[in-house]
Amino acid sequence: MDKAILLLLLSPLSAYASSVYQCTVDGVTTFSQTPCDDQYNTVEVDNSSGGSISQEEKENVMKACINHHSSNFKDPSSIRIDKSKTIWISDTSGARQVLILDLNAKDAYGAYQGSKPYRCFLNHDGSQLSQVQYLIQ
Repeated sequence: MDKAILLLLLSPLSAYASSVYQCTVDGVTTFSQTPCDDQYNTVEVDNSSGGSISQEEKENVMKACINHHSSNFKDPSSIRIDKSKTIWISDTSGARQVLILDLNAKDAYGAYQGSKPYRCFLNHDGSQLSQVQYLIQ
């Protein structure tokens, strides 16, 4: 019985920690989920150790994203956010954080058109828009 309780107490801890492998390839330090070669170091990573941004910074980033897309709307002052989420994507230039806002605004007749997703690249800590917005599809 005591072992079962101990197991239950420890099981949530594994969800917050993981490990990666640190290797040196051609003189460059790299990190991977799998060992690169025979000589590697295991690095424990606390998933919750990443920085977080304040609510004010989140709101400022959302406003900047709306401003970036405001020319797509007939009545930019009527834009509202129906849903938002932040995801990581990877392309040939590397991993990027992307803010996806489901935006809704009034059309020329004064009626809301329905939400559509609009994307903005963020910097790596998510505190502001990236300078390469033209690269996003």
